Amino acid sequence: MVFAGLYPERGLSVHDKLCRLLFLCSAIKDAGAQHLRVVAPYLCYSRKEQRIHPQDPIITRYVATLMEASHIDSLTTMDVHSKAAFDNAFRIPTQHLENTQLFADYFIREHQGGAPVATSPDLGGIKRTERFARLYSNDWDIRLPEPAWKNTAMTRHSAGADWWAVSKDVASSSSTI
Repeated sequence: MVFAGLYPERGLSVHDKLCRLLFLCSAIKDAGAQHLRVVAPYLCYSRKEQRIHPQDPIITRYVATLMEASHIDSLTTMDVHSKAAFDNAFRIPTQHLENTQLFADYFIREHQGGAPVATSPDLGGIKRTERFARLYSNDWDIRLPEPAWKNTAMTRHSAGADWWAVSKDVASSSSTI
């Protein structure tokens, strides 16, 4: 089992980390390993799973092909952008873990009472936000993203909240927050 953090950090890009992972996995299999599972909580390039323009590459599929060529037998990751696209990209067994239940359990334990608000800073997190709110309680005030994130009406209207839960996928930039 190989654990890989395929997120960018100072001195190592996701390209470097992915390449090193692929070389390592190939070497492990060449050394005689019978089964090789990769656990990558953040799977780089997993957001590029559809064509926006004609001839656009589907990078998630290319990453899957590279992992399969490196003899990786199975992959576990967390909070993929699109589960259907993730499942369709890979021909090896995959496991997708969600942290929604984990966070809901934490908020149930730590933030009892009050007036909670669940929100998503982008459209991609709406379903995750709704699942989180349903797991936690039925009394949630769910805020969905508006065209302008800093909309003053939204800010004023939600100022009475005791605390906020912001649902954001695991991302390298979090530029929408």
